[in-house]
Amino acid sequence: MMRNNDKIEHYLNTLPDIETERLIIRKFTPDDVKPFFEMMISAEVVKYLSGSINSIEKAEKFLKKQIDKYSIGNGSSFAVVLKESGELIGNIVLNIDKENYSAEISYVINDKYWNKGYATEVCKSLISLAFDSLDLNRVEADVVDLNKASIRVLEKIGMKYEGKHRQAAYDDKTNSFHDFEIFSVLKKEYKKNIV
Repeated sequence: MMRNNDKIEHYLNTLPDIETERLIIRKFTPDDVKPFFEMMISAEVVKYLSGSINSIEKAEKFLKKQIDKYSIGNGSSFAVVLKESGELIGNIVLNIDKENYSAEISYVINDKYWNKGYATEVCKSLISLAFDSLDLNRVEADVVDLNKASIRVLEKIGMKYEGKHRQAAYDDKTNSFHDFEIFSVLKKEYKKNIV
């Protein structure tokens, strides 16, 4: 049976906001530069990230690139904001591979909002979008092996450990290499575990 990419194309061309119980996932706007920059200069937030956004100019450039992608149906990086206040608390990415009906997710949450379940909540909503709305077959994520909190989030959202990319992440802060742990969930596993 041939699969149809219409759902994926529609999503990429419209990119509607997604609401969860406490959060809104929406497109970035130029007004997000300052809170995004403030989040990205936290040593705790960037501890396991490669590359850095260490100036307001880099933050502006990054967000302009994301905003430009929305207009051509290629958006993948979104703001995570508190529903109650509209405050930006994170960034979530959904990179869709249309040909293989799969996606990769990644996220960053401001460390002021850690241990409140926001990462789990936002990731669950994208898993639901991927399988229920976009009819994807697989969602994956990779995480630096030392990032135990993110590994727990991936396990909580139903992802299974698949293996590792050995020494695939270079940490310029410690001049060392780390493994990427690979996790994924398939649509049939997701459907089986819905309560």
